[in-house]
Amino acid sequence: MKHKILFCVIAFCLLLGSAVFVGAMPIGSEPDQRQNADSDELSFTSPHLTIKYSPNIRLRTVNKRLSLYFRDFVLDRKRPRKFENDEIEIAFKLNKIRRKVMSILDMRPPEMKISVKIFKNQNELDNFYYSLFHSSNTRRIISFYIHSHKTIYTTERAISSELIAHEMAHAVLRHYFRVRPPTNVDELMAQYAETHLHD
Repeated sequence: MKHKILFCVIAFCLLLGSAVFVGAMPIGSEPDQRQNADSDELSFTSPHLTIKYSPNIRLRTVNKRLSLYFRDFVLDRKRPRKFENDEIEIAFKLNKIRRKVMSILDMRPPEMKISVKIFKNQNELDNFYYSLFHSSNTRRIISFYIHSHKTIYTTERAISSELIAHEMAHAVLRHYFRVRPPTNVDELMAQYAETHLHD
């Protein structure tokens, strides 16, 4: 059934032809590969994810903004009730969202390991965006995924389960297909995963 729905979504999107869902990155541009990681950056890891964040980030705030109110998680009696710290709980939640998105899309690319980089605020994200693309983030994009970096970028204020599901879908699609899907298909599939996260 999932395959039929996904096929219909892709077919509909392709039929639109001229319809364009503008992605986070300027079309046809690639980020500057010379960009160096922030030396003050903090991080923690899980089997499939590395979470990077600015030193002034409040992990408790990030943790609270990530909810796991989807059916197969709520009904799981084996899920942990308590966590030792925010880092462990955030990593757990992000991995659950990752697995849920793969299930929604029915795509499970092997060995998919990505990072999530959390900036303190929109200004920090905008500055980073400019350093990559040498153009301003005039549309005030609050998150984006860059496949060459294998990283989702967002902010402490913007992060949510739905936002991570959307960007995670972009990551899954880029890892699953050898050829990058058309921009409108890629965006529509990400919206589909975001919409059905809490099913």
